[in-house]
Amino acid sequence: MINRSKNIKQKQGFSKREKWMQAVFVFSVFILLSFLPLCAQVTIQNGDFILFADKSDALSRSIDNVTKQNGVGAYSHIGLIEQEGNEFWLLHAAPQNGSERVLLKDYLKHKKKGQYMAIYRLKDAYQYSIPHAINTAKGLMGKSYNFTYILNDTSYYCSDLLQRSFASDSIFELLPMTFKDPLTGKTDDTWVAYYRQLQIEIPEGSLGCNPNGMAASDKLYYVSAIRKYAQIKNRR
Repeated sequence: MINRSKNIKQKQGFSKREKWMQAVFVFSVFILLSFLPLCAQVTIQNGDFILFADKSDALSRSIDNVTKQNGVGAYSHIGLIEQEGNEFWLLHAAPQNGSERVLLKDYLKHKKKGQYMAIYRLKDAYQYSIPHAINTAKGLMGKSYNFTYILNDTSYYCSDLLQRSFASDSIFELLPMTFKDPLTGKTDDTWVAYYRQLQIEIPEGSLGCNPNGMAASDKLYYVSAIRKYAQIKNRR
């Protein structure tokens, strides 16, 4: 009688361990599957767009805050990818060096920790515009960065550079800019301080463009998120 009771307790204990092990297994599989999209290889091609989401500094957060779109990632920077042989080049405009053409692998070596990136691509109907756009963008390299975000012909900001590059085919449009917080309707404090330092008026309502608006274009589609250059492979 004692032995039988002991056996029953042992079986009950083993059942609990089985359930615990099963729960651990399911949780481990869930975590693994969650990270697979960030580790998988991503095929990119000539003319793709790479967008960056960066919450590490106030200006990037403010760009996203006043330009975010429904259903689009929180992006504050955008560049155009050019494929030359087996190498990928990034054509973009940034505060550090203005408009430049740099190897994508070299640029991504210095990306900020935790920075999120995503690849977007023109739909098939608009792929024809890429060769001319890349040539146009390369002709705009070496210009200074446009810190005012007021359009001019001597300096460019990131989305401005790409809008100009595709302008002959009307891929992206210029729209009135806003620097107001969509929740409060008031100008974002960071932008107030930013333009005060530049000693110019905030260009509310002036024509412009931004990475989130480009990502939301009906001419583009989302391809994949990436974390590092090692995920990227050529399209054969």
